Amino acid sequence: MKWKIIVTAVILAAIAIYLNYAYSRIFNFISAQNMKYPEVNGIYEITPTSQGSAETITYTALGDSLTAGVGADNPSETFAYLFAKKMSDSGQKIKLVNLGIAGAVSKDVIDSQLAKTISENPRVITLLIGTNDMNNYVPLAEFKTNYETIIRELRAKTTAKILASSIPYLGAPELFLPPYNLFFDLRIRQYNKIIKRIAEENGIILVDLYQETADAFKKDSRLYSPDLFHPSAEGYKLWGDIFYANFR
Repeated sequence: MKWKIIVTAVILAAIAIYLNYAYSRIFNFISAQNMKYPEVNGIYEITPTSQGSAETITYTALGDSLTAGVGADNPSETFAYLFAKKMSDSGQKIKLVNLGIAGAVSKDVIDSQLAKTISENPRVITLLIGTNDMNNYVPLAEFKTNYETIIRELRAKTTAKILASSIPYLGAPELFLPPYNLFFDLRIRQYNKIIKRIAEENGIILVDLYQETADAFKKDSRLYSPDLFHPSAEGYKLWGDIFYANFR
């Protein structure tokens, strides 16, 4: 009987060590890359290649490192810039106000990005937030309250077309060892249910990056930057195309 207890204890200890290693290596590896990223809180004027309207359309991008463009080498490779560039192809001059801040959670959008967005009086807004809420274990109820506040304020105080994105699947196969690939995937879908419901209730555009890109991001490491978490230029281009496809 004693040997069974010892074997069970050894097995449980081995499982605990593996789970701790598999979890900590994710964040240790990402941090160790010391990723550079384009200037945040940047304002970019994007001029159309063909002559069109003289009017300038202001587009404001709210969010975290995924909006700021961590993993891209320069601002022109971020999804927000690429989306703006596609809008400019119709002949409009676009003023892109990128408010994305690495590490931001939904509460940070309320505290530091909403007022600036409203003051810009944008015609187009994208919102991509929630990845850090999930990773920081912000309760679902709190995330829901914050997200509702963001959308309510944007709808009440701007006339912009709002595109709210689901939380995309992120984490190359080499980075997320089992069972954390399944664990984080489950959590992403839990938060995305909230985003989808709020978008539907408020009549805003849902850009479902998760649904449209999860399969690719689960398999193709080329879509990732060297930290194996943030997108590469190729990954951001895919997102920019999807945002524009939902915008038209």
